[in-house]
Amino acid sequence: MSIGKKILGTVCAAVLSIQAAAAVTAASEKDYNTGGAAVVSVDGEVQDTSAALEKLGIDEDYAEKYLDENVDQDPTYTKLISEQGKVGLTNFSSLVSHQSRFNSFNKIYGIDVSVFNGNIDFNQVKKEGYSFVIVRAGARGYGSAGTLIDDSRFAEHVDNAHKAGLMVGVYFYTQAVNKTEVKQEADYTLKKIAGRKLELPVYFDIEPAYDVSGLPGRLVRARLSKAQKAELCDYFCTYIKSKGYDAGMTSFYSWFYTDIDMSKLENKHDIWLAHYTSYTNYGGQFNMWQFASTRKVPGVASPNTDQDVRYVEVKKPTGNITLNYAIDGDYLYLAWNKISNAQGYSVYRKDGSGKVTKIGSTSQAVTALAMRDDTCQYYIQAYNTCGGQTYYSSNSNVVTISKPKISDGAKKIVLAGMNEFTTATAVSKQAFPNGSYSVVLASNTSFADALAAVPLADGLSAPILLTGPQSLQQDTMNEIKRLKAHSIFIMGGTLVVSQAMEDELKRQGYDVFRIGGATRFATAALVAENTDYVRKNNGKSQAKEIFFVSGENFADALSLGNIAARRNANILYMTKSAQFDDKTQQYLEKMKGKLTNIYIVGGPLAISENAEKVLAPYAPKITRIGGVNRFETSVKLNETFASDLTGDALCTTTGLNFPDALAGGVLAASLKAPVVIADNGYTSWLESYSNKRKPKTIYVFGGITKDII
Repeated sequence: MSIGKKILGTVCAAVLSIQAAAAVTAASEKDYNTGGAAVVSVDGEVQDTSAALEKLGIDEDYAEKYLDENVDQDPTYTKLISEQGKVGLTNFSSLVSHQSRFNSFNKIYGIDVSVFNGNIDFNQVKKEGYSFVIVRAGARGYGSAGTLIDDSRFAEHVDNAHKAGLMVGVYFYTQAVNKTEVKQEADYTLKKIAGRKLELPVYFDIEPAYDVSGLPGRLVRARLSKAQKAELCDYFCTYIKSKGYDAGMTSFYSWFYTDIDMSKLENKHDIWLAHYTSYTNYGGQFNMWQFASTRKVPGVASPNTDQDVRYVEVKKPTGNITLNYAIDGDYLYLAWNKISNAQGYSVYRKDGSGKVTKIGSTSQAVTALAMRDDTCQYYIQAYNTCGGQTYYSSNSNVVTISKPKISDGAKKIVLAGMNEFTTATAVSKQAFPNGSYSVVLASNTSFADALAAVPLADGLSAPILLTGPQSLQQDTMNEIKRLKAHSIFIMGGTLVVSQAMEDELKRQGYDVFRIGGATRFATAALVAENTDYVRKNNGKSQAKEIFFVSGENFADALSLGNIAARRNANILYMTKSAQFDDKTQQYLEKMKGKLTNIYIVGGPLAISENAEKVLAPYAPKITRIGGVNRFETSVKLNETFASDLTGDALCTTTGLNFPDALAGGVLAASLKAPVVIADNGYTSWLESYSNKRKPKTIYVFGGITKDII
């Protein structure tokens, strides 16, 4: 058989159209002239090369098999060629159809580009309906020298595609003939993509090339076996994967069948098939299909652009969904964890009659609903939709929700301001309507100083007011004046309450005393010493108990201040690993022999189990009080010290922040009332405790929790 111009021209056209990497002329990229002539263009004049092939020892049948005969036979592809230059693939499904094995797959369309595509407006590309772009990192010349060639627009294309919201992958056009060269290409590509995010694989583009006279390039001349070519592909992909990227290989239809042992690559790496037809009959594995290269894509400067479809398998979502809820006034907030393979989530409600209603669907993991007066059950299902079919996950857990009514029959008094400063002044007005000689001033940024101050403020019969680190709020100053205070006790060092603020208060005629150490641990020990002094002067019994709480987290301390005040106890801090500072050590040594009990507040995740051993030398009894979270710990504290909390009131506040709870501690101590924290969905412990206690009055510190009682 004679290989004439027509066949070899078609061969070259097919080869060139596979990737833009090879679709260049000698004039457009001289660097390809590295040991051989440039790649012929689609319109290039091809001479009869029978003699040349014979000289090289390559038989004509071997060369002819590179021709993908389906190109000539497929009328739809002929249509694509005839429509070259027209704008936009407005309807992909009108041009290509897919094998039935991909019925349950999502089909997303994209393009692959190189420097030869010129300027690209990726925003316009995305607007046309494309979802991804595969960008050429570089190439190896097909001449005998095999010079590596950089794609000068790689960084520009990757970065701009990402900015437009497109997914990005990368390919390298190879002419490697051994593993040493493959590793060189892989290292080159890795250097180009370093520091860049890729959503799609790095591809090894392996295909033949011919010069302008039709002579084969270095890869064809190497006469590698099918197994050897597959080995090169596998080596590239495995090496790229070892560096943390996904990897795959690409070539065209006839090479998949006749020149590469695909059995060594399938089910191992991503496979990208190039087959220019409206329907590919390729029977092997592939994840992506390049179906055309000759149509104009809006936003791309070049007249021809490779176009691809990627198959994304859609499966029934799997994974456990845990549903939680929160209530804020008249609104119910449902929240759940996302699972990785879900497109969205459907929300269901089952009312008291047993009727199930699908409320709606969302791609988010949270939704807000109006609270209903009746008791309802809610659950979530994840779903994926593809090919007109929807696949659902198993149900989440079911939550049963009714509007909380904790305070039925109880008088509700809300002590709240616009912020923590005005909430503290509201509590002060309630607790000290006739004024107070002293004021304890603590920072709104340091829970440790405010908490340790509650027993001191109780001993002084003084409110706790709050300030920012640098300036005293006018509302706080107005309350100090209303109280007609004379003495102000500042909690903490100058980093939490500035020296300038102290100086200004002194200038206004107040007696100012600062109790502050180098750390919150030291400040708490100094506060304990001063509290003992105040109690002694007021004829109260000295401390026989100490409460140790975490100095790193306020969570377990919110219900403690008023209890410590009622029991004439002091509050000290230790770290999670059960360590404390020298000042705390000195105070413990001073109290050795005087203490009857040391309480550790919080579970072992807050303060390690080693705490009991560390504290054992200082008291005959070490007792730990803790729950599964701060809300249960709050209830357990109040239950443990019920004999100190005999009043007919109950105090509650947010469990998600500290200022309101600690500012209210002095009032709670005077009322002999517990402070029980709660928030939104975390009402069950408060509800249970309140139902047992049956308070006549409920005080709410701050506005966050007022709607749940």
